[in-house]
Amino acid sequence: MLKLKIRYTYRLAMETNLFQVSNYTFTLYALAPLVVGVLTAGLGIAVLIRERFSLVSVMFCLMTSLGAAWLLGYVGIYSAHNETLATAWAKIENGAVVLIPSAVAFFTLAVTDRYRRFQPLAWLSLLISGLFLLGLLLTDGFVSGVYRYSWGYFAHYGPLSIPFILFFFGLMLFCLRLYQLEYRRASTETRKRRFKSLFIAFSMAYLGSVDYLPAFGISVYPIGYLPVFLFLGMAAHTIWKYQLVEITPAFAADQILRTMSDALLVLDREGVVRTANHAACRLFGRPETELVGNPIWSINKDFFPIQQLERFLRTRTIHGYETLYPNPEESKIALDVSISAIRDGNGRPVGVICIARDITERKQAENQLREAHGKLKKSLEELKATQLQLIQAAKMESVGRLAAGVAHEVKNPLAVILQGLSYLSKPLANSEDGNIPIAINYAKDAVRRADVVIRGLLDFSALKELEIRPGELHPVIEQALLLVKHELDKHHIRLVRKFDPNLPLVPLDKNKMEQVFVNLLVNAIQAMPGGGTLTLRTSVKQLAQNSGIKGTGRENGPETAESAAAVEIEDTGVGIPQEILPKIFDPFFTTKPTGKGTGLGLSVTKNIIQLHGGMIDIRNREGGGVKVTLFLKTDEGQRHEQQKTNLGD
Repeated sequence: MLKLKIRYTYRLAMETNLFQVSNYTFTLYALAPLVVGVLTAGLGIAVLIRERFSLVSVMFCLMTSLGAAWLLGYVGIYSAHNETLATAWAKIENGAVVLIPSAVAFFTLAVTDRYRRFQPLAWLSLLISGLFLLGLLLTDGFVSGVYRYSWGYFAHYGPLSIPFILFFFGLMLFCLRLYQLEYRRASTETRKRRFKSLFIAFSMAYLGSVDYLPAFGISVYPIGYLPVFLFLGMAAHTIWKYQLVEITPAFAADQILRTMSDALLVLDREGVVRTANHAACRLFGRPETELVGNPIWSINKDFFPIQQLERFLRTRTIHGYETLYPNPEESKIALDVSISAIRDGNGRPVGVICIARDITERKQAENQLREAHGKLKKSLEELKATQLQLIQAAKMESVGRLAAGVAHEVKNPLAVILQGLSYLSKPLANSEDGNIPIAINYAKDAVRRADVVIRGLLDFSALKELEIRPGELHPVIEQALLLVKHELDKHHIRLVRKFDPNLPLVPLDKNKMEQVFVNLLVNAIQAMPGGGTLTLRTSVKQLAQNSGIKGTGRENGPETAESAAAVEIEDTGVGIPQEILPKIFDPFFTTKPTGKGTGLGLSVTKNIIQLHGGMIDIRNREGGGVKVTLFLKTDEGQRHEQQKTNLGD
């Protein structure tokens, strides 16, 4: 039977096209209930947000939502085109009406803090409202149809509505009586004003019961929305001025204990648990009734060092320790435990507070950070090794380009040696011949020259760790010039040296810096295939803090104001196109034909300069060609020692 009624109600709603706009015509009579209904719903939502979803605010929002549904139901009834549609809306509207008394009762019990005392009555009222709702939906005993008045359709109450009205007024008087009692026993002026305002507000709202008259055939225009509008104004004033809940220390302490994410236990002098919050119950996996009243060691003997209880009671400091606790849901959780004594008004210890914070995620994050640090360190080492391999690869490229020159340099001395030996092989009949010592000297010089070239080439190509020591820069430049001498002669390039004789020592790796100068010299030579002038200049310059050379490729200079050794390499070649100037330090970027270069030379050069803490600047010269400037930190201590030695000499 129940299923048939539900199906009938559903079919009736579908057949009446309840949500088809063409079945309605909005009238001025529907405007007032619409506005007040929207304001009612808005007030409930505003209170819910303002009071942060407290129990009282939830009950208030529920009550205002039902009131809004009641008033908005009027809009549907007044705007309906036919009795069937109006009857459907009358049942919807009165569905909210039968629930309003219980919602008001729940709110009143919550705001007066009497819910626990009258909890059975509150649930009984809700049960009765539910029965009336079933009677409304499944029978015609509550709403048997609709009346047709000048302002529109209105619900026609049946016999079942009589006990409901008695129930409605009974709860109304009960709630007003509670507000009156709370007003009389209020201990503060604020509390008195709050309950006085609520008493007046609900008294106004109950005047809306005048709307029951037209439901019994009495032609009185339903003005229930006016008392509700007055109720809204009074309720809003009360809520915003006095708030729904008075914040007392006891109330705040209870809320703090309930919302704390850390586990909290209060132990007496014997170690018996007297207070435990929800977080502690979750931690130990037991309800509050099994924690409170039991000694802490009977709950878990490893969590709390009971042998230290007397020391905790005697001292006034906060004691802390970390421990691993076996959690039923996890293997082990890390806890940060803080313990401090509680004292009475005379300063005597009466117990201890124990707070345990779950730091498992923090410990995991610390472990991950340590692992990440190790991985980062390993990655940096691998990056450094890769960088050295890259330098070595570029060095091998330079060696390949210089192979022909080295062969030439070795071949000529060997030819001289052979000629000298051939000359000496002649019969030494005339031992006083002056050409013999000359030939021998030529042979010795040629052998020494070949030895220097070969040893320099081997030192240049050998892969070594970065070994920075104070040293002179000019010999390194000269060694690089020696390696490219054949290319200079081959391209008829004039070499100009302008070296500062007082250039101080610089911390450098001779092998790596030699590679830098070879790369830069080879680039300059290749930029002057038809000949030109290559100028090398060294000097000492003072650089201010955070100074830098404007231009492509510059790096940060020395960190403080100090002297720096400057090396300038200028050629009179074709220069670098402006559009590719920003890319010259990019790895594998080259404008040379395939097989003529890998594009690693300048990238490796920049890395070596960075390893030395220096900077490099490459730009086009105004008169044509390219100017390369290197800045390297000087070894001031060595320079001062050198100056002292020179003065001593």
